[in-house]
Amino acid sequence: MSLTAVERLARTPAMQRLPAQLRDPFLLNNLVYFAGNFFAGLAGYAFQALLAGALGPAQFAEVASLLAIFYIIQILHFVAMAAAARITAPLAAEGNHSEVQRAYRDMTIYATLIGAVGMLLFMLFAPALRSSLGIGLGPLLILSATVPLALLVGLGRGVMQGEQRFLPLSVNFFTYGSTTLVFLPVLLHFHLRAVGATLAIVLGLALCNLFAVLTLNKLPHGGHHQRLGLAGVIRSSVAAAAGLSVITIFYNMDVLLAKHFLPALQAGLYSGMSLLGKILFFGTISISAVMFPRVATLHAQGKSPHRIVNLSLGLVFASGMLVVGAYALAPGFIIHLLLRRAEFAQIGNNLAIYALAMLGLAISNVLVYYFVGVHRRRFVFAMALGAVLFFGGISMFHATLSQFTITVTVAINTMALVLLGLYAVDHPRFQRNGPDQPMPIPVNVPGGPGAAS
Repeated sequence: MSLTAVERLARTPAMQRLPAQLRDPFLLNNLVYFAGNFFAGLAGYAFQALLAGALGPAQFAEVASLLAIFYIIQILHFVAMAAAARITAPLAAEGNHSEVQRAYRDMTIYATLIGAVGMLLFMLFAPALRSSLGIGLGPLLILSATVPLALLVGLGRGVMQGEQRFLPLSVNFFTYGSTTLVFLPVLLHFHLRAVGATLAIVLGLALCNLFAVLTLNKLPHGGHHQRLGLAGVIRSSVAAAAGLSVITIFYNMDVLLAKHFLPALQAGLYSGMSLLGKILFFGTISISAVMFPRVATLHAQGKSPHRIVNLSLGLVFASGMLVVGAYALAPGFIIHLLLRRAEFAQIGNNLAIYALAMLGLAISNVLVYYFVGVHRRRFVFAMALGAVLFFGGISMFHATLSQFTITVTVAINTMALVLLGLYAVDHPRFQRNGPDQPMPIPVNVPGGPGAAS
């Protein structure tokens, strides 16, 4: 198997002088992925924060609602990314890169067809969303283009993740972030607001997909391999869809529910608080992204992945608590620095509480990727419990901004604790039969069990 750019970096004379722990591929891949994802997240937060400061809480609520809908559409992106990584990671680990290329080509065809249908359905529901949320029809129609693009970008990133090519994957994230930043002055100068925000998203996704296609074209041609059946792709996506859908809904639906239940000003304040809270979640997402292909590969090889999962959980908790502590000790300074609008000072008392919700969500994200990678479905019950507490709790307790925030935090962290309990039970030391054994059908691969004939 050819070495990745990060592995070649680890073998350079300069890196060889460092302690072994500092040139470990897991750590280096985390740093590389984190750099690209951090830049994309930072660009996204700058994009939203400058809009929030320019528009004020009430007008920003419309843009925040559109972005929340987009992030829900991003469920397709995350599911496609997880499914593609789980299918291709074992193939790449065995050096079967031409099979990876064939799988990517087949999945791209399926994603294009499914995405086109999804785009038409979104356009049909756009008038209902307009009436329910009080936002413009034009931005919603533009946003419909993100349905197929989210699938295609997710596939490309998932294959790069499965190949453990984290440098081009990081550049892909950089491409999206830089596109939104370049578009921001145009958006503000021409007062495009919601229309401009959605156009920036569509353009960024289109460029990311183009970059992925150009990157993965370097894989060996795989036309001689058996076609990857759609049924196999769907089976690989079911568990990922269940877990990642709930995760995505949790960090987006609260903004939409806040706009529905709270007065306009408080909904805008909650949108700003959500913007700051998500720094924690997206700041730690690189850990689960780097962990996932290794978990899928180790499980397919019949090896226990718990060491890498334990390390990932520890990194998420430690880094997340730093953010929670900062929000608890200096909320006013952080709010002024990032949102730069006096009205947002009102969220100071709730900011650390909401950050705890994002910490629970980040831990849940790591565990969902673990369960998906080892083909366990028991975690779905924990996600269902969290969803019931989330929607049921908000429907009953939404009188004030503080009450709304506490309800969200309790629901998410209850789910995180249940997932941690399920993970503990799944650990080899708690199992009578010892470490995890490989599943009878470890992964759907072209030509393997579960592939279409």
